[in-house]
Amino acid sequence: MPSNTGDDRSIPLAVWVVVALHVGLGACRKAPSDEPLSAPPTSYGPRSPGDGVVARVGRVAVFQSDVKRQAEATGASPREALDVLVTLEALAARAEARGLANDEPARLAMKQVMAQLYLQREFETGIGPSDIPRPVLQEVYGRMKDGFVHSRLVRVAMLDLYAFERQGPEQRSRARVWAQELTEELSRRSAHSPEAWRSLTQEPLWSERHLKLGVTWQTDDQPYSKTVGEAVQKLTAPGEMTPVIEDAAGFHVALYLGERSARHTPFEEAEDELRRSILGPWRQRHFMETTDELGRQARVVVTPDPLVKTSLR
Repeated sequence: MPSNTGDDRSIPLAVWVVVALHVGLGACRKAPSDEPLSAPPTSYGPRSPGDGVVARVGRVAVFQSDVKRQAEATGASPREALDVLVTLEALAARAEARGLANDEPARLAMKQVMAQLYLQREFETGIGPSDIPRPVLQEVYGRMKDGFVHSRLVRVAMLDLYAFERQGPEQRSRARVWAQELTEELSRRSAHSPEAWRSLTQEPLWSERHLKLGVTWQTDDQPYSKTVGEAVQKLTAPGEMTPVIEDAAGFHVALYLGERSARHTPFEEAEDELRRSILGPWRQRHFMETTDELGRQARVVVTPDPLVKTSLR
């Protein structure tokens, strides 16, 4: 029987050496492409009307669709692709005649190929956005609702000199003086960007004063306070800065980086976007759940003693 594999890594190196020699030394054949050989599974019946038989190797037919797929996978000509398929079928037939189909490495390789094909068909091509259950989408929408329903968002770089109430009035007094000095320092500098501000926070003076830099999306009152939010919402152009803003957390200066308009998208309108955005993670989770269920159905029983005695070196 033919070798049913779509991954050239599952074909032993010795087979590829024989195939390369067979194709390369054929007197009436062209030299094969430099592209790696690939051996898609050959058919046992036409895949569509008009899919004619190109060659037969014993009882096995090689169809036009097989040759086309092989040629597309390797960049070879149709004749080169046919040569590879014929050679593989001939080698597989000889191996089967010698009983190698029942050889342990062959059986293991076949299991690996079948498992790979199952994963490809069930999870890579067999599952699409429409397969995600609606309750899953509703759960994700609930967790991500702030991304679909929000007021105007302003992206800012923020310099912070913290002076929380628990730190006492002396810390706030010091921070207020430092904030004034920070304003003067910023006015002397021509470059204002997150990178320039990060360098400022690393200078010894400001590092000792624990000047912090953050970049965030600010709403009217999140994640910074409403006092900060009101000042940030007045920024409209890149490079604009707020004056020093004082609130319960300390002193802040914001630099405008960009914005997003207000959005009010209900679940029904966000459903398609959600399906596209979570397909990858959901497919992975579905794979784990499926493999766990397959393990339960298979009633896997592990015998500890032989496992412990097995040398893994």
